[in-house]
Amino acid sequence: MKLPARQALVCWLAGAVVSAGVRLLVLGVPASADSTGEVIGRLLAHTGLAALFTWMTVRKRTPPSSWGTFVFIYVGWYLALLVIAGIGAGWIAS
Repeated sequence: MKLPARQALVCWLAGAVVSAGVRLLVLGVPASADSTGEVIGRLLAHTGLAALFTWMTVRKRTPPSSWGTFVFIYVGWYLALLVIAGIGAGWIAS
């Protein structure tokens, strides 16, 4: 497995664990099992899409991106996806 793919998988898993921890600490445990499943699904989707977009951004760089650069780009994509999802949710709710 090439370095960018390995970096994307590690960032995806680490991002999902950190995001789930922050979500549980800030908002608490969801009331039902369905809500818990939805939260986990959204977290995996957002962190996975950020990892995919980051991998697509850096996969052809020569030399390969360092871990620090990859994580920086990953966090940027993740925050962009959160903003887009938040704007979409606000637009739908209004």
